[in-house]
Amino acid sequence: DRELSVGISTVQAATLTNESALEHLQKVIDSENGRHFVGGGGNYVFQDRQAPFRSPYDTVQCIFGNLVGEVPYQEIDFSYDDTYLYNEVPLTRVGGTEQVASQAADYPVYYKRTLTKDGLLIDTDAEANDAANWLLTLYASPQFRMNRISVKPDGNVWDQVLAREIGDRVTVRVRPISGGTLIERDATIDGITHEFTAQTWLTTYQLYPY
Repeated sequence: DRELSVGISTVQAATLTNESALEHLQKVIDSENGRHFVGGGGNYVFQDRQAPFRSPYDTVQCIFGNLVGEVPYQEIDFSYDDTYLYNEVPLTRVGGTEQVASQAADYPVYYKRTLTKDGLLIDTDAEANDAANWLLTLYASPQFRMNRISVKPDGNVWDQVLAREIGDRVTVRVRPISGGTLIERDATIDGITHEFTAQTWLTTYQLYPY
């Protein structure tokens, strides 16, 4: 009933006092910078932070687009804003000293934007420092994001649509109506929603930059 990665970080032992198992799992995920979810088969799944770069998640499983061989989509949501922009990351582990990674040169451009994480269960301040710098690398600069994509499956795309799982790597291709340059991004599926009636079916994938 569970599919567990070994994990990269060693986490501290803990006694769950006034804390639910789910709350503790969420702390472990935050400490690992991994992902957990209930998969399509009903199993609890834990993926460590390096899972996206190992088989099968390092291989594109599906291409969304409007040409033959691609899965057609109905709607797509883009963003290029400061929602995921942080140029200072203070991070503290349980029993440790605060570690701060920053890109101060960008403060005059984007102002200081802080992502704070504390109470992490990792073992050493050195790893906490590495984690702070890794998060800074992810979020210090704004980037063009494809946040979600919606598909109305029909014909021969049902197998593709229903086979997708959280963690799958996909490619999204957008061809401007007026011509112009193809926009292509790889993303990881971060959430799946199915909405259906007797006549319609709409599947929406939440995406995270690969």
